[in-house]
Amino acid sequence: LEETSESIQTLNDVQTMLDKTLKDTCTRFKFDRAFLMLASPDGKELRTSSVFCEDSDLDMIWKFTVDLTVTREKGFFVSSIFHSGQPVFIENVEDHLFHFNDVSKKIIQRLRSKSYAMVPVPGANGRLGVLIADRIDAKQTLVRTDMVLLERIARQLGLALDKQTQLDHERSMRKAFQKYVPRHIVDEIAAERGGVRGGTTGEIVSLILDIRSFTEKSKSISPADLLNWLNRFYENTVPFIEASGGYVERYLGDGFLATWGSIDRIEVNIDKVMTSALDVIESLDAFNQDMRSVQLPEIQVGMGIARGQAVSGNVGSQNRIEFTSLGTVVNFSARLEELCKPLETSLVVSMDIYNELSDYIKDQMTVVSNVGVDSFADVPAVAVLQLVNHQERVA
Repeated sequence: LEETSESIQTLNDVQTMLDKTLKDTCTRFKFDRAFLMLASPDGKELRTSSVFCEDSDLDMIWKFTVDLTVTREKGFFVSSIFHSGQPVFIENVEDHLFHFNDVSKKIIQRLRSKSYAMVPVPGANGRLGVLIADRIDAKQTLVRTDMVLLERIARQLGLALDKQTQLDHERSMRKAFQKYVPRHIVDEIAAERGGVRGGTTGEIVSLILDIRSFTEKSKSISPADLLNWLNRFYENTVPFIEASGGYVERYLGDGFLATWGSIDRIEVNIDKVMTSALDVIESLDAFNQDMRSVQLPEIQVGMGIARGQAVSGNVGSQNRIEFTSLGTVVNFSARLEELCKPLETSLVVSMDIYNELSDYIKDQMTVVSNVGVDSFADVPAVAVLQLVNHQERVA
């Protein structure tokens, strides 16, 4: 029994765990057949979830369901076991056939059961199902200790199913949470039981994207259409950032902050960063065509990309935190983005970014000298996107 219990608690796949438990129940404890019925999500019926038997009509057992909405007064029915929580042990089936309806009699006779036991499977929030085992040899019928043994197995099954339900819930919550913060941050928060994580310092690449003339365009559509418009733009744009290893840290209403290297602290491939930015610009033709078809404003963007040191981590209180990067590099990328409009381009990058680019990307850029970048006096030049393979749309 200890070996069976250990097997139940250590197997992660639910169906594998159920199938192995029923097999062990029969082979180790000399039951001829065993099958488990679990309640449906709506609690209206019991459905066969696992079966172990070598010589019976499996198809018939798998099709067997029990209506839980019908109340049975007699304790010999599967539904009665589920509702009452009381196990039933039948030493001689023939002595009790008169209790059953024609359908139940036909099933029992077809299975050739001579004795059986049915026990409820308890759960943390109510009963989960019913475990049934029988013998077909009239000379070796079940005894009461077999029912007690089956009850102990059912309790272990209940614990394992509750554990799996909890794990499924946690996975669902993690999946939802990961829409707001990176996966590894979710893992760290879980490991620290919700504690606020300290920051790490290192080199990152920062990209600021701004939607041109956002205020004016937002006034021309309803709040509901505005939200839909923004979400459709982000659904179109963010996958390019993520595909290159970037992470959108903050949505700014009329744009976003994306970073590379802030989470995993690995060396950033500058070509991939630039390609994602160029893909964003190139995708706007098709996107704006869709916007015109539904009478929503077109979108033009400006982007600034810079590289430098930043501290990245969770900022906030114990009740609410967010992951972000702080440092001069973020401010610098914002200032570069502001140059897009006067320079009549969609993309401005710092010279250290430009110098690392492959030639095929450099060919799409132009170096502009003697530009003034607010708050940054020592910026001799920047590189801007020119019209080569990408159509420029400047507000």
